Amino acid sequence: MADNFIDDCIGVNSPLLFVGVNPGLESNVVRKHRFFAGCRNLFFKLLNKSGLVPRDVVNDDDAFNSFGISFVNYVARPTQRERDLSANEKVVGKAMLIRKINSYRPRVICFMGKMCCEHFVYR
Repeated sequence: MADNFIDDCIGVNSPLLFVGVNPGLESNVVRKHRFFAGCRNLFFKLLNKSGLVPRDVVNDDDAFNSFGISFVNYVARPTQRERDLSANEKVVGKAMLIRKINSYRPRVICFMGKMCCEHFVYR
């Protein structure tokens, strides 16, 4: 892993893939390179209530993989805001995401937010 990037959390044969645009600065620096690590982020609270996981999880790559849940970002570089990413980063990120989807073949892809889905589908 590069010092300023967050690695993918992809399990082999994982049926569910969550896709984010890119990590926030807090996930990268404060929370030691973890997905959805911002102190105000409600992702894990909602995931635990969803019924997708058999027990409460906080932010544990091994638990996600054992539950068949994977995470990737469109662009690995953390920024304060999505608009801080360059157009080239988004183009390269889309190509890499397509390769990952074709390689891992998840049954369900969940784009985390409207902008993330729009980048993938319309641009």
